[in-house]
Amino acid sequence: MRQDATQAFTQKLLNARLQGKQAMQVLAEDHLPLVAASVRRFPWHYKEKEELYQQGCIGLMKALARYDPGYGVAFSTFATALILGEMKMLCRLDTPIHIPRSDRELRNRIRQTTDKLALSLGREPTVQELASVLRTDPSELTLAMESISIASGNTTSGQALIELLPDQDRWIDRMLLRDMISRLSPPDQKLLLLRFRLGKTQVETARVLGMSQVQVSRRESLVKEQLRKAWMCDE
Repeated sequence: MRQDATQAFTQKLLNARLQGKQAMQVLAEDHLPLVAASVRRFPWHYKEKEELYQQGCIGLMKALARYDPGYGVAFSTFATALILGEMKMLCRLDTPIHIPRSDRELRNRIRQTTDKLALSLGREPTVQELASVLRTDPSELTLAMESISIASGNTTSGQALIELLPDQDRWIDRMLLRDMISRLSPPDQKLLLLRFRLGKTQVETARVLGMSQVQVSRRESLVKEQLRKAWMCDE
């Protein structure tokens, strides 16, 4: 049935290409929900929603012009990739992301404390040492440091989670990933922090969260799938 649908769409697309611009615009209107879905999943607070939508429409038109069933993917998959690509390009051309004042102040406190400890210890302080001086939980401090780094585009961490997302544009992907993770429940966020940021094993994570290793494994799989679905607009 899917193959029949692909063949029917391909024929419709070929006819529209032969008929010209107006026919292509009509076909594009049928697929505008792909643009709307991409806008919803994109952290558009970094850019005006309408601007993202307009840029996404450009991506949709490019997809209609370039799509070939020989690519081996559905048009919706191909189009979504180009739509998001256009949105990402718009963000890259934009001014740097604004970092809230509270985050800037926290970043400055972390930097100052790090420098002081490095001088007294003769090495870079550990997260535990920083947390002790700042009087905060190590896990919370790590999460704060990660959030600030992602917002300023200066992080190389979180790679294991990034690899869940099928795209090579890492800077924008981190922004998207941070937005998706922020929508998870606090327990799921902590699970990801322990597993992928702090590098804890499932057994160690289970001990911290008061769960069994099997429960952690199952929950981790569910959260990964949830992120994949969010990325692919399947929610």
